[in-house]
Amino acid sequence: MWAERIRRPALAVVPLEEHEQVAALAEGRCRMCIVRLPVEPAGGLTPDDLHVVRMYDERPVVLAPRDHVLAALADDEAVGVDDVRDELLTADDLGPHLSARDRAALVAGGQGLLVVPQAVARAHQRKDLIWRPVDGVEPTTVALAWPRAGDDALCQEMVGIVKGRTARSSR
Repeated sequence: MWAERIRRPALAVVPLEEHEQVAALAEGRCRMCIVRLPVEPAGGLTPDDLHVVRMYDERPVVLAPRDHVLAALADDEAVGVDDVRDELLTADDLGPHLSARDRAALVAGGQGLLVVPQAVARAHQRKDLIWRPVDGVEPTTVALAWPRAGDDALCQEMVGIVKGRTARSSR
């Protein structure tokens, strides 16, 4: 959609860990960022310094080693969070800045299970991991965010795309 409407500048996807999202905006590494809410202050930017457009809610899944008992469930069969609570890795197990890839490696290594948004599980899919939907955990809200100070016509064009407006539609 972007390329159909705007020839320049081209969009570039910059993978970021969740804890980097607001800092990347503050440092100018990106103009806009797809974030998981709530956002935490970073790099001098607070949530009040950002425009935020909610996009969708994402279903949580539990990530497990392929040989875990959860593998016996059908791919779309949900497990209750209370059924796996004792096996879940905690914040103390993970540390504040462990990458999603490293977290997945801990699970694959049998260190425990992890609840993550489904897109994170898909992005770090490995042959030695499975995931199943998990009930009893709130979904993650995904949004588009950008600094209020950097708002311009290009940002508004992206907002229109995110909201599903076509090139011919108006606000």
